[in-house]
Amino acid sequence: LILGAISVTMAAEAELQHDDVKKIHIDRGDHGFGFNIKGTTQTGGVLNAINGRLYPPLQYISHVDEGGSAWNAGLRAADRILSVNNVDARGLSHASVVNQVVKGGGILDLIVLRVDEHEALRLQKLEDAASNKKGKGKGPPALISIQDYDTLTDDAGKGFTVYNIWIKGEYATSKRFSELVAFNKAMRARFRWHKFPAFPSKRLNGLMKTTLGPKELETRRQELQVFFNEVFLVEDIFQSELVKTFLKPGEYRPKNAPKANGTDDTTEPEAVADDSAAEPVAAAAAPPVPTTEQTTKPAEKTKPKGLFDLEDEPAEDVPALDDAPEPAPGLTEEADTMIRVLLPNRRLLELDPEELETGKDVLEAVLDTVGIEGFARHVFKLFIAHDGTSPSKATLPSGKARLSLLADDALISEAEGRILLQRWLFTKAQEVNVDDDEIAVDLLFHQTQQAIETGHLYCGAKKKESLKAAAASDDKVKYLQIARKLHTYGGAAFFDCTSDHTGEDEDVGVTVTSDKLIMQLMKSGKPSTDPDDVSVYTWDQVNKVRRRDDVVGFKAVVEDETVTVRITTESAGFLEECIKRVHVENQWLDDSSVDGCFFV
Repeated sequence: LILGAISVTMAAEAELQHDDVKKIHIDRGDHGFGFNIKGTTQTGGVLNAINGRLYPPLQYISHVDEGGSAWNAGLRAADRILSVNNVDARGLSHASVVNQVVKGGGILDLIVLRVDEHEALRLQKLEDAASNKKGKGKGPPALISIQDYDTLTDDAGKGFTVYNIWIKGEYATSKRFSELVAFNKAMRARFRWHKFPAFPSKRLNGLMKTTLGPKELETRRQELQVFFNEVFLVEDIFQSELVKTFLKPGEYRPKNAPKANGTDDTTEPEAVADDSAAEPVAAAAAPPVPTTEQTTKPAEKTKPKGLFDLEDEPAEDVPALDDAPEPAPGLTEEADTMIRVLLPNRRLLELDPEELETGKDVLEAVLDTVGIEGFARHVFKLFIAHDGTSPSKATLPSGKARLSLLADDALISEAEGRILLQRWLFTKAQEVNVDDDEIAVDLLFHQTQQAIETGHLYCGAKKKESLKAAAASDDKVKYLQIARKLHTYGGAAFFDCTSDHTGEDEDVGVTVTSDKLIMQLMKSGKPSTDPDDVSVYTWDQVNKVRRRDDVVGFKAVVEDETVTVRITTESAGFLEECIKRVHVENQWLDDSSVDGCFFV
């Protein structure tokens, strides 16, 4: 039986007699309603049984931002929409339901049918089967296919490669790798709530290549296809104006792509680079091989010098996406307009992004907003938490969350993850200078409590009782004075490391403090305090530090012998920054011209 939306005679309001039907009122918050809708693009359709009752196709809730307006009102993922603002939504198309939501402005009244996990899974299988039936005999085409690549030449005779992108079996566009890099950054800035997979690295086999051979180009093509197929499965991303604009065809079309009118392209294709015009090049139907000899010689590296030698090549200049459109109005657009910074006391600051371009701009705005002045402004820094949590959620990161430093010159639009304000000071003797700043003390107090709770700051039972008493009396300065007596106070802990310092690779916890680096073997997921499991290296013992990708290595003189230690961790970049910071702070302390304060 095929029914249109108009054929449904039973008022949606009458459905409220069933226990699985909910009436939900949502007031649009500062970040929008906070949910996404998914469903058929057609009006009407075949009746299906849902929770034992027959319904025409229903649009459903595919995602709800936890802690957002919709979540707090009781809306949940997999809810089926029966009514929107008193308009019967049964059998309506996706566009019609979305339009009804938009028409309501800041108020939304929904009647939804709640289904359990098993029913939602059954309905999803029916939807998938219906989709496959439409393409029976052909097999479901991949959403995106980077079928091949073409090697072209610009006016100066310099070769470059474009990757040919097909969407649902139809040719869309061709892009250079630099354009794909820029597009990836634009998506991450636009959809900060989404946890993106890793983008294919510019490095291949750990090396930065100046040019790529056929085998390496094929590897990159496959990696790009996997990445974009995963990202474009998110409907809000795939249907966005940003993606639609990016996928518009350019002047270059590969030989095997039909013209826009559906006829075969029999003319010679013209190649147009992203930054310069290119010569016409003939393209074969099969993936072509580069027309010029490709070299795989890696970029030349200079000899390491000094204490810190990271051997990182400078980042390749990436052209920005020109004329990127403003985000189209939608259900969750406002969630992406504000810059959010989470403070240690769980306060979530929201800043207008206008004129805030870099990490330093945002840091200054945060300090001004909070009211931190004088010396205390030098104690805090912005960090990024890579834990997949929505930036709109005022939840402190867990002890396992990976952190990185947000550099002063970093573009805030490229920040991937939640932004946090945290202490960035290892020297305990300097921190006492903020004890008369009530706001700074409050932030340090809450960060210290969190560090003890997560195990990043070790505290014995006796000290815990003293800290508990100080907290109970709301004496935050006394609390900090007690905490500063702990050996690793002010340090940075990394519990996701492996090291070969014992002669074989073992899981270790690494803590960087102002005067030493501590390595503890991990036992049952926690750093061991057994003296036999702990190795300590003071900074005057360390004479060489280097980082290569996920490995930080150093040499240290122990009992007149030089030992080499390698630490492997996903947080190698942040670990390196911590060691650098300690090194600089110690230099400042030794500088008598600073007059007891190393911030000048």
